[in-house]
Amino acid sequence: MVDYQISEHFSLNDLTKTSQPFDNTPNVFAEQNLKSLAALLERIYSQIGPFVVTSGYRSSAVNDAVGGAEGSYHLQGMAADIKPLYESADSFFFKIVRSPIFSDVGELINEAAEQGVVHVSLPTAAKRSQAMYLMGGRSYRYTEDQLNAPTPQGGQLPMATIFTVVGAILLALILRMGKK
Repeated sequence: MVDYQISEHFSLNDLTKTSQPFDNTPNVFAEQNLKSLAALLERIYSQIGPFVVTSGYRSSAVNDAVGGAEGSYHLQGMAADIKPLYESADSFFFKIVRSPIFSDVGELINEAAEQGVVHVSLPTAAKRSQAMYLMGGRSYRYTEDQLNAPTPQGGQLPMATIFTVVGAILLALILRMGKK
């Protein structure tokens, strides 16, 4: 794969790098999507703040190796996981949600608690401006109240989110104990 600069801050290599020992060369369709993804990422970079891409395009082999979802947008070059350079992923997530950029995002998944990153995807007819969080390997939608709650300095989760997360963990534990 020949590396080239897709946008001001992102090269093809930035959006396809992997630590897995598998070929991760995107097909023509995925490469076109990566150009659109890079344009969205540039807007986030310039308007919200700097970050590094920890995962972009994934071949099927790479996606399987990292435990990615079966229908992941990473497989099509339509998603990236980003790690902010100067603030928490949680704080960065809420800045994106509360900015005009959010209307141009497909899914925005707050993976701060589990992986310290924010998942950003291109919009589709079925997915636009969806704010979610990852917990226990599953994603859940934020409620409007959670999204509109004030976020304390330092990027801590709003209390409504903390109660939702704690409640879901307790429910999972109860259900798991009931299966034994």
